[in-house]
Amino acid sequence: MKRFWWLAILALVSLASAEVLFSEDFFDGNLEGWTREPGEIGLRWVISSQRYYNGPYGAICPKGNNQDERLISPAVCLTAEVSIKFYWATSYTWFVSPHNNGDFRLEIREAGGPGGWVELWNEEADGPFENWVWNETEIDIGPYWYGHDVQFAWRVIAHKAADVWLDTITVYSEDEEPEPDPDLDIEEVSFGRIKAAYL
Repeated sequence: MKRFWWLAILALVSLASAEVLFSEDFFDGNLEGWTREPGEIGLRWVISSQRYYNGPYGAICPKGNNQDERLISPAVCLTAEVSIKFYWATSYTWFVSPHNNGDFRLEIREAGGPGGWVELWNEEADGPFENWVWNETEIDIGPYWYGHDVQFAWRVIAHKAADVWLDTITVYSEDEEPEPDPDLDIEEVSFGRIKAAYL
């Protein structure tokens, strides 16, 4: 029983130590602050009231021909080593197998560009996934970008592949803490840390 309470308190303290640097769930139903590349015309990233993870809206890049389209975030200052988490869905059938007609990527660059994009992830990195089922992806950004103002881009490069859905994006840092001793009794936890769990 003591071990259970220790783990519960540790989880609360860990949540309290995370700092959200950027979040977007498209709740307002617009892309204000975001940039679409190459532009506003044609099959570009748009807001959808039909395809979302956390309603009432999500973002969608509709299926098209000879696409190379980015949805670029506002600048985010990475004050520490961070992670990014986001939810996405598309068709495994038309993006990976048996029809490898496109790529869906997450990229990063120094804010303001132009160019300089570095790929962090693509849809094949998560292994097989189900068609049109929301996936949660979480990526550690790494120390190289610490202290930089950056932008993230969700990029679709495809020809007659499928729609891509995106929603609920969070960029956050988390303070590193030593791993707890699982045999440590709750009485040995300092009063300060117990208090922090309830603030």
